Amino acid sequence: MAGKWGYTKISMELPKMILLEEFEKKFAEYYNVSHAFAVTSPFMANMLMYSMLEHKYLVNGSGKNYFKGDIIVPAICPPHTFLPLKHLGFKINIVDIDENTLNIDPHKIYDSLTPHTRAILVYSNLGNSADYYRIRQIARDHDLLIIEDVTTSFGSIADSDEYCGTIGDLSTFKIFDKGIIACRTQDDANYLRTLRNGGLMIDHEKHKWFKDGHNEKKFLKTNNFKDTYHTVSLGYGVKPGRHDLDSHAKYLASWPKSKEHRTNNGDYWKTRMRMLPFFKTQKEAGVSSWEGLSLVCQGVLHGQRGKVVEALKKVNVDVKPIYTHVLKNTVSEHLNIISKETPVADNVHKNGLFIPNMDHDWEHKIDEIYVALKELEMNLTKE
Repeated sequence: MAGKWGYTKISMELPKMILLEEFEKKFAEYYNVSHAFAVTSPFMANMLMYSMLEHKYLVNGSGKNYFKGDIIVPAICPPHTFLPLKHLGFKINIVDIDENTLNIDPHKIYDSLTPHTRAILVYSNLGNSADYYRIRQIARDHDLLIIEDVTTSFGSIADSDEYCGTIGDLSTFKIFDKGIIACRTQDDANYLRTLRNGGLMIDHEKHKWFKDGHNEKKFLKTNNFKDTYHTVSLGYGVKPGRHDLDSHAKYLASWPKSKEHRTNNGDYWKTRMRMLPFFKTQKEAGVSSWEGLSLVCQGVLHGQRGKVVEALKKVNVDVKPIYTHVLKNTVSEHLNIISKETPVADNVHKNGLFIPNMDHDWEHKIDEIYVALKELEMNLTKE
């Protein structure tokens, strides 16, 4: 429409975008947890979770000259799962994985416990739940905390019919590039707010206190002016922007449909790969969210992963290793590690791979993958 001076009036009204607080509320409601906090990355989500573990849950004791202790960690996991432990000074107690589920082997946790073990980190690999039943028994018997990294398993369900990420004392998730920390109590929520905001009480309501690691009432915000720079925790400046989470909220809303497609793809994947004896696929525990479709080469294809990768790339498939073997990477020389032998993880490191799953029907591509792998098997068998 032309204005008084002949130019066209353009509406400057912007589409409504979801605020950070709205997204966090939706996420907490979806998972039925008390509080959820988004941060700039999955790495920083774990940094905050481990900081809570150290400074609020007092896993190290109340003295200033204390021994840090160690955290049980699976031998195969992404870098953002174990590297924050190094930055905070914990020992990383490496435990081998189960060859069927590709998750931490609970039977081997017993052999790895030390007098200084503080917590068990449960990482669910590629959407597949870890063995929470046995891990809970170990934690209960040895008075250990359970913390969860669900950054590659959004929507997965444990054998107890609970969402992974809602079982432990603290947990981290990932949606797109953002990390999310979930917690159970108001005290933890208030503490996380200060960690996310550089140690400050920016988001705190007046006259709302929370308890510190000594179970004492602390961090009472009484005056907005005087308390502006009152620093109460060893925080990080990792609060994401208020208006950049619209797509994340839409992902939450569309997840049931996406999960249906992923589950169908996963079921079809198992059916097709079952006919290829030289590959081992991940055994589902609980209800997997099928983040990825995994293979471990065996038999005639053992040690031939490079040829498998080449065959899959010819049919335009994105192929990745099954994350990081903590002991087999250059960074391990910088880590403070406790470990025993990890033969299963060693084999997965050399012979394992996965293909990212899709949020749509992918059976036609799985058929292509099957044909390519079958042809590779036949050629190698003839040699």
